[in-house]
Amino acid sequence: MSSHDRRRVRATHHGLGLFLALGALLVVATGLALQHPAWLGRGAMPPRVLAADPADPQRLLRASAALLEESRDGGATWRELPLPAAPDLPLALVFAPPPARGAWLLGVTELLASDDGGAVWDRRELPPRLGRDDPPLGLAVTADGRPLVVTTYGAWLADADGARWTSLWQVAPTRGDRLRDLVRRLHAGHWGLPFMPRLYDLGTLLFVVVLATGLMLGLRARKRQRKHHHS
Repeated sequence: MSSHDRRRVRATHHGLGLFLALGALLVVATGLALQHPAWLGRGAMPPRVLAADPADPQRLLRASAALLEESRDGGATWRELPLPAAPDLPLALVFAPPPARGAWLLGVTELLASDDGGAVWDRRELPPRLGRDDPPLGLAVTADGRPLVVTTYGAWLADADGARWTSLWQVAPTRGDRLRDLVRRLHAGHWGLPFMPRLYDLGTLLFVVVLATGLMLGLRARKRQRKHHHS
């Protein structure tokens, strides 16, 4: 191989390396930003769930992140209702069927109940097995006012005050389910000790620094090679 061919191979190798490093830097930096969406600025928080009061056709309730609102004019105007612990991600908002006046609000880790149609709310306990491994997905209310919570792998029925829960069914996760959950945990750092996500962030930041400085050194090396080639 001639010296000219070696220079071409070296230049091609450096060019491809810089291109791949730039792509890796983009992927790592955007992945870190997606892990911390607050870094990108506060986004819109539109209502996620809506419910109509079966006893009053003009009364509506809607819930968004950490906020519950009421309308008494069919949705023309809204006012905030006080909550003891508003869900960060509301999943369902359901009124009990008449003549009961109960209402239930389900979040990823919270369940709130109202005995007066939504004016005053109290926090209730979800079934103890619910959590990251079996998150709640939806909510229904029986004719006698008892809440039903469906999860990824089962369903639960509570008594009228939500104090005691009975399992209706449970489905064991498959090997594929466990593998997918393991991959998600490993990717996000939600495994092992509580500080693992922070450790992931530190490692990602160091990787970004290494890629960025490597790109700078590579560009400077190419610039020197061009000067040497033209001299």
